[in-house]
Amino acid sequence: MPWRLAALLDQERDRWVLWVPVLVGGGAAAYYGLKAEPSAELVVSAAVLCLAACFVLVRRGHLVTALVIGSLVCGFAVAKAHADWGGTAIIHKRTSIVDLHGWIERAERKGGVQRAVLRVDHIADWELDDTPQKIRLNLYGAETVVVGTAINASVRLEPLPGPVEPGAFNFARRAWFEGIGGTAQIFGSPAKDVDIGPAPWNVRLTALIHGLRIGVADRISGIVEGQSSAFLVAVTTGARADLSSETVSELRAAGLAHLLAISGLHMALVGATMFGAVRAFLALFPSLALRFPIKKWSAVTALLMACAYLVLSGASVSTQRAFIMISIMFLAILVDRPAISIRNVALAAMAILLLRPQSIVDVSFQMSFITVTVLIGFYEWYGAWRSRVAYTAKATGTRFIVVARRLVFYFSGVVTTTVLAGLATGPVGTFHFHTFASYGVVGNLFAVPIMAMLVMPLALLSVLVMPFGGEQLVLPLAAWGTGVIIVVARWVAEFPGAVSVVGAIPFVSALMVVGGMLWLSLWQHAWRLLGVLLIAGGIASGGVRSEPAILVEREAKTMALRNADGELVLTNSRAGRFAAERWLSADGDAVTLSEAKQRAGLSCDQHGCFGVTIDGVAVAWITHASALWDACGRVDVVIARIPIGSGCDGPAILIDWWDVYNNGAHSIYWDEGELIVHTAREELGTRPWVPGAARPLPVEGSDNE
Repeated sequence: MPWRLAALLDQERDRWVLWVPVLVGGGAAAYYGLKAEPSAELVVSAAVLCLAACFVLVRRGHLVTALVIGSLVCGFAVAKAHADWGGTAIIHKRTSIVDLHGWIERAERKGGVQRAVLRVDHIADWELDDTPQKIRLNLYGAETVVVGTAINASVRLEPLPGPVEPGAFNFARRAWFEGIGGTAQIFGSPAKDVDIGPAPWNVRLTALIHGLRIGVADRISGIVEGQSSAFLVAVTTGARADLSSETVSELRAAGLAHLLAISGLHMALVGATMFGAVRAFLALFPSLALRFPIKKWSAVTALLMACAYLVLSGASVSTQRAFIMISIMFLAILVDRPAISIRNVALAAMAILLLRPQSIVDVSFQMSFITVTVLIGFYEWYGAWRSRVAYTAKATGTRFIVVARRLVFYFSGVVTTTVLAGLATGPVGTFHFHTFASYGVVGNLFAVPIMAMLVMPLALLSVLVMPFGGEQLVLPLAAWGTGVIIVVARWVAEFPGAVSVVGAIPFVSALMVVGGMLWLSLWQHAWRLLGVLLIAGGIASGGVRSEPAILVEREAKTMALRNADGELVLTNSRAGRFAAERWLSADGDAVTLSEAKQRAGLSCDQHGCFGVTIDGVAVAWITHASALWDACGRVDVVIARIPIGSGCDGPAILIDWWDVYNNGAHSIYWDEGELIVHTAREELGTRPWVPGAARPLPVEGSDNE
């Protein structure tokens, strides 16, 4: 059997390199999955030993083993290096009121709240080593702050919020790699700071670009109105503040939310439009077309346009990844290589993982690359199959028949691409978001052609002619296209069961499905079909999930209990809404928060709630000290929003305010007659981005509903 495997691997020798970014990503993911931070000395020593082992393996002809070990070690070491050289100081506990000084680096208003990121200059009476690079601010009712402005404010600093439940996605880790070390609760309005001097050059550059984006957005809003205008602004500048929550929900339900996130699709459309337009224009001049490499000239122009779009759209992390991918495509043209190939995708993934290894745990990276890999892998197979059956693409017949065939070919391609993209992103989206757009194929079938052939080309043209005032002729038609997309989204969102809440799936199941897709896409010979077995195994095991009996929100604002019917019941339908919504979706439950609160299983008053879980465990949720002693004597589990300390000896499990605020969100499982408690801090471990100290006592009171 080993010799047979070796023969199969040898047949696929030219595809080995495609697995390098997969393995590098696996090594990086292994680093981020650790519970304790490894020392740099240990990582360097292990890397040297592994590389020496790889050298020996290569000398003995074990190339595949050396490639696997070397790639995994490379990914782990690169992730460790980025963590040691990047990141920032973090806020470990809620502080007293301090004076914060810095420059506004990013800002966006949504309703009555302005969300901003402050580049910190200094915090009064703080050591520089303890000061985060950036702080996230929420400004309520304050005057709009301008990017690049120096401000000072009286604030209370707080750690970045942790996961909504143990094992859930940790947004604090992503923020830490962006240099954000905490959040701030502002007291009063921020004032302009004239004493800290000019902003750093990169903040000034950001302010200049932000002013350009605001100018473009204002020009668009001045010509077209409503949600069509907001959609057009979003896909042009990346600013989504004017999009209503209803529009966003409808786009998400129709499987069209990806049209808002400036990523691979938008960058490809901008680059392809510019490439095709420039090449077609230059081809009008035979003296140029026959003597000079106009294809390469067009690629350079398209690359410059893609760079300009990166800047104009705000250069988000997903846009940066898309730019790297499209850059490699156009650079391939410059060196006379195929622009779209599986090797270019692997090269782009490798570049991103070396520059930003933390991308491997980011959902947008995962969805982008699995989608592109599956699509290119399928069309590679399709092209090979078509050549084997001697299919000819030459269209014959009348002009009407030729046009009809091309239209059928185009729309069948849209359907095929949409189905494949939906299948590719399904396991990743389900793992992270627990929902699935049931009619995404229908929505994309109508919306993507409009986006590709009308909205993005006209949006690009409107920006190019904006200095000359020509956008007034172009924008109304582009806005009509965005209006049609919104109508399509609303129509599809009204289908029965448009959004399927499928619940959380185990990590191993999602990994098996994604691994099976990669196996199918990256190999070429018949053994690639083993990927189908992996996918089937992942799907079959997807429903095997341990369900928590009790969930406690990360700030003790609400709790959920699994009642006798196996459904989650909430103690609160207002406080802790984000966590409660995530709990319900992870449970595959499509009810509203109010409906979940009204379920049987909990009896509540102004001082707390009492209930019994599906396993017969009596639980008390205490929000006021007056209910504490009664609860201590009659229930198995006490969850208290107030600090208790000693004196409550009756319950088997006691979780008070200190426990929650020291350890984050809690989940309690019933396992073979025993209650098992998991905490977010236990899952996160001791890593550079994890706060580690307790926070001060809250004001006692109740907001239970």
